[in-house]
Amino acid sequence: MATHDRRFRGGGSGGAAGTGPPGVHDGQATGAGPTGAGGRERRALENNEEEDFRYLYKERASRGLDGTSSSKEAGKWGGLDLSRMGLRSLSTGIGHYQHLVCLFLAHNNLSSLPSVLFSSLPGLAVLDLSYNSFTRLPPEIGQLINLEALSVCKNNLSELPLELGRLFQLRRLRVDGNPIASPPASVLAQGCKHTVHYLRDRIPPPPPPPDRGWRLLRGGDGDVPAKTDRVRVFNYNILAECYALPERHNYCPSWALKWSYRKTRILEELLRYEADLLFLQEVEAQQFDKFFRPELERAGFLGSFKAKSRAYITGTDKTRVDGCCIFVRKNRFKIIGEHMIEYQRLALQRHERFSDDISGHERLMSKDNICQVLILEAVNSSATKGPQRMVVANTHIHWNPELRDVKLMQTQLMLEELITVSEQYRNGAKTLPLVVCGDFNSEPTSGVYELMSKGHVPGDHPDLLVNKFRYGVYTTNGLEHDLNLRSVYSHIGEPEFTNFTGSYHGVLDYIWYTHETLKVDKLLNPIARETVVQNTYGMPNAHFASDHMSLCCDLLLV
Repeated sequence: MATHDRRFRGGGSGGAAGTGPPGVHDGQATGAGPTGAGGRERRALENNEEEDFRYLYKERASRGLDGTSSSKEAGKWGGLDLSRMGLRSLSTGIGHYQHLVCLFLAHNNLSSLPSVLFSSLPGLAVLDLSYNSFTRLPPEIGQLINLEALSVCKNNLSELPLELGRLFQLRRLRVDGNPIASPPASVLAQGCKHTVHYLRDRIPPPPPPPDRGWRLLRGGDGDVPAKTDRVRVFNYNILAECYALPERHNYCPSWALKWSYRKTRILEELLRYEADLLFLQEVEAQQFDKFFRPELERAGFLGSFKAKSRAYITGTDKTRVDGCCIFVRKNRFKIIGEHMIEYQRLALQRHERFSDDISGHERLMSKDNICQVLILEAVNSSATKGPQRMVVANTHIHWNPELRDVKLMQTQLMLEELITVSEQYRNGAKTLPLVVCGDFNSEPTSGVYELMSKGHVPGDHPDLLVNKFRYGVYTTNGLEHDLNLRSVYSHIGEPEFTNFTGSYHGVLDYIWYTHETLKVDKLLNPIARETVVQNTYGMPNAHFASDHMSLCCDLLLV
């Protein structure tokens, strides 16, 4: 590979501090300006183009894979300069330099690149291929999903591969000096962002993903009596139309992001697994009334919808406010009670518990998340002691990762209220089965998960104290409940993700159940990461209509 003097920490020389690179502009596919007539002038111009491209990423090159100066890689050289070395080919050994952020290959005689460059450099952000002999770019370039800047000027390219549309983080694209016919010049003239979008929308959808299949647990957490009732539970954050924005989901083809396309795929997902109970989050009021309720009623369901608290603010367009809804299969259950938990209102009603800790109380009351609760009674039950009842809840906890204290407090208020509701409808039973579904916006390492699964979080838990707000008796005594809850997917290990976007993937969604009254029989297998990224990086995409993964399981009432 290169000698040590071709490595660099700062991205190369050229350009004084405070001077911007004149030939590279935000969001534009462009060159550095008109070419000079004489050889000396042309060479000077070429030098300026090359140095300008490096200068723009001087700081980026020294930051390492995660793009921060605190990265472990920050102490290593982040860029490799192999420009002007007369290279006709590039060694496959380039794949060993997995820490590379910037790679400069300008002014060589390259006409192809080894495939390991695309598959083995996950953090590559800057690639300069200008002034070479490329007649085509390989489709594998679409694997460089972290690429922010690409220069291919002064080659002999007649087209850009559609796979370039996968590079949703690309901000700089230089293509001048090529006889490019596709995309047309009118598209290229509109800049990098438009060019990438144009290509992305024309990538053919991949084949449909394989069936997810089921994982049989055979009772999961204990022996199951022979005579049991089975209920299939399905949970899904469907991605509300108002949140499906191109700037948030810039890896998704525009046609696959439109509600007219997604709603059909969502409905197919809701009906595919023949569930008895459907728990949905981010459902807009108008979509519930105009689409989901009529479609699912035809499929034999009865639906109930609760909007977020902001729907009741004067002047709000209530039809566009999202919320939670539960659909119940009518031949399995009837609804005998409904209850809505508004975390804002509940915090106000219990203000005395917050004593003089006004700041924490006000912080909690500023968020309008809710929980929807239904009390169900089985229509045809094998139970010998009267109709089987169960309590089901559907929530969407606050999203902001910086407000972990608010997430914990909302969860605690929900659990307290669920205990009260369950007591009201026990009807002589020792305890009622409880299922709690939703988007908790909290990972398995969070205080929310700890509270749900272990039943207690101390008042000095880092998530509760993260912003140094106090919550009265909750800070003094800690948070707790005695519902004996367990996440259904904990039997096989929580999935790698339930939410997968261009900037984040992790587990946020859960199905919880009381394991003393319910047993898990089988689980719908999680979606494999490879299935998501086979053509676009993240969800939604052509085959997955939301940025969240649906969850489904069979529970046994024992």
